[in-house]
Amino acid sequence: MKNDNKNASNGCYKNLMAQVDAVYKNCHEGSYKTRIRYRESVERFCRFTRDNFHTQKFQPKTKHIIAYVEYMQREGKSPSTIKTDLAGIRFFNRHANNYYGRNNEIIDNSKLNLEQREIGRLYKRWMPSELEAFQVYSREKGDISMFHIITLGANFGLRLEEAVKVETSHIMGALDTLELYTRGKNGQVRYIKIRNEEQIKVLKDVLEYANSLGKKANDKIFCDNMTGSVLKTKRQVQSYLNNHNREFRDPNRVNILSKETSKRVSSALSFHGLRYMYAGSLYDSVLKETGNKEHTKRYVSEMLAHHRPEITDIYLK
Repeated sequence: MKNDNKNASNGCYKNLMAQVDAVYKNCHEGSYKTRIRYRESVERFCRFTRDNFHTQKFQPKTKHIIAYVEYMQREGKSPSTIKTDLAGIRFFNRHANNYYGRNNEIIDNSKLNLEQREIGRLYKRWMPSELEAFQVYSREKGDISMFHIITLGANFGLRLEEAVKVETSHIMGALDTLELYTRGKNGQVRYIKIRNEEQIKVLKDVLEYANSLGKKANDKIFCDNMTGSVLKTKRQVQSYLNNHNREFRDPNRVNILSKETSKRVSSALSFHGLRYMYAGSLYDSVLKETGNKEHTKRYVSEMLAHHRPEITDIYLK
């Protein structure tokens, strides 16, 4: 049954992308870079509709768009990213209508609950005291899996999907090579260098937790290997943070962080905010060693898998 579900899911995705690629090959509107960027948006959307609606036809419905927007907001995506992705979906839908001879309409942005576009203006970093408060709270409640996922994310700057998909072998390998392997956004592989004893302790604790669960080398630690398990666990983490934010969020975080940045500070704690925390800590540590701001910024950019220092600037403001 497991293989049947996986094959069906893969079949849905292949059908969707075959339709998208047929449209892409026959579309010459806009620049090459724009078409590539829009195709990436549609590819992510197709994965989402495959996992959540089992769709086999690229014909976005209102319920698909609303669910996808809510998903991106839970993931901490910026208003700019969300609107660009929606633009890409609309672009391909319009050309699919022409190509396949249909008249599918997509819900207008004005009817969606979208924040105003403020590029690089929302500062999301956790404060160390908030991480400590979370760790105490989650342990007291017996939510050990949540404790390790958040702690791992904070110490290695992981995206939520990267943290959820960590395997026992990845942790064992990191303790051996002092580099943590992860496969993240768009299948991109990176190796995050271990720089301090705290990171080693975190890895040892996670490995001990994996062993207590009887996890084997190629097992994911925080979810099982069933289709949809990663998505389910991601939602559980997001719900946990949303539902328990007040238990570990500093009530004065906006006032405290506003003194450090010109950006608007997020009043809530999201998983993505851990990457901000990691970026700032890593920057300070490397800068002390090198004394070179540009070199340090490039290094942090690579560890975050941005590969563009100007994006990393958003995390370091």
